[in-house]
Amino acid sequence: MAKKSMARTIPAMDFSRSNQSILELCVLKSYYEEPVISELVSRYGLTVNITSARLQPDTEDEGWFDLDLWGRTKQLYSSLSYLEKLGLPIWLDLSSVYSDVYDGLFGVANL
Repeated sequence: MAKKSMARTIPAMDFSRSNQSILELCVLKSYYEEPVISELVSRYGLTVNITSARLQPDTEDEGWFDLDLWGRTKQLYSSLSYLEKLGLPIWLDLSSVYSDVYDGLFGVANL
């Protein structure tokens, strides 16, 4: 009788599948003059829906945006990396992340 392997494997990621990510983005004051959100569309080819925004007129504080991002897995990875490189705080709604994206981001393994 053959023994069952107990090894964990990380599933292959499907970079061609369209996925959605929901996140909260904080645009710091130092980026007010930069097209941060429009770069997600023009540079990374994402579809972006701004579901809410909290901005104060004539303020010194940051702005907060709730975003729905749609795109291929690779596009989502690249755009999140871009936001991270800018040093912008983001809060990703993990319930919105397709399992392949979640597994790849956090190294979750299937038994």
